Amino acid sequence: MKKRPGNKPRYNVLRVDRRLFVAQLERLKPLLTLLDDGKFHSGESLGAELGVSRAVIWKDIQFLLETGLLIDRVKGRGYRLKHSLQLLNQAVIEQQLAKDNCPLAVSLDFATESTNQDLVELCRKQPDTHAVARIVEYQFSGRGRRGKVWQSPPCSNLMFSVAWRFYLPPMRLGLLSLVVGVAIARALEKYTASTLQLKWPNDLLLNDKKLAGILVELPKISEDETSAVIGVGVNLLVDDKVAKHIDQPWSSLSDISSKPIDRNQLQVDLLSELVRVISNEACWSEEIASFWKHRDWLQGKRIDIKSGERIETGLALGINEAGGLMVATEKGEKAVYAGEVSVRRTQ
Repeated sequence: MKKRPGNKPRYNVLRVDRRLFVAQLERLKPLLTLLDDGKFHSGESLGAELGVSRAVIWKDIQFLLETGLLIDRVKGRGYRLKHSLQLLNQAVIEQQLAKDNCPLAVSLDFATESTNQDLVELCRKQPDTHAVARIVEYQFSGRGRRGKVWQSPPCSNLMFSVAWRFYLPPMRLGLLSLVVGVAIARALEKYTASTLQLKWPNDLLLNDKKLAGILVELPKISEDETSAVIGVGVNLLVDDKVAKHIDQPWSSLSDISSKPIDRNQLQVDLLSELVRVISNEACWSEEIASFWKHRDWLQGKRIDIKSGERIETGLALGINEAGGLMVATEKGEKAVYAGEVSVRRTQ
């Protein structure tokens, strides 16, 4: 998943026992639940409710702040979460997926190193892995294309991966990240009156600002079968204090949604739409191609193509049938493919 759509945590998880870190977050769920009602709570009242001292509450609040969570602290009034968390609930998600006839097996935990890495390892250990969704509230080492890092405060954005087995050779899946982009855009456009933009090969934008990112990996391939792990990160809640750590223009769904967002329902909508699209072995269709073309952010723009140390400038012409970006350069038209170059809009 793409680089830092959320906060850069002050808590240095690389210097702590991560199992203890996760255990601490799990222990603090009752505190988070109390703080999630939109009201201020004094340290004394929180301590009385949870059976601990006010000093323990203060230390726990400091820990939560270090993870990047936004907590209002007002002298004489106490503490409250700045934004409602709506913790993800596996039972709710599974129930709604069943209503959508979505065949995914769901694994939901509070934290992990990387949802993509979890499923990549699962596919390698169990080659028949298929239709598995991995969802967490926090990632220690979320990954994006070309080794970039994706970080977010706990319980703020959505981060998940899906393992899917295609009975196709890998060369037939060159369009997969584009197809996934269409599925995610379809799901997100239900929550806003605006039309999203698709940036080749793996980003979704709103008004030229990043809203979501995609990372596709192929951990198991053969002549006639390919296992794919599809990672998705969506900016749901990005606060101004968090935004200063983001190195690119960004947008968040909560800022532009035309209706209140239920995190569990949004997670279900994203998974259901993704599975609906990738269940079609052909994946790419005239309908998908038309959807992409209508939202192609790069088409008609002057761009820089970076390959190694070399930078080439050209005009983006659109996507070809193999999923490559067609570019008109001084030397003629050429196709650029994911994983080979970085594409930046010319300033």
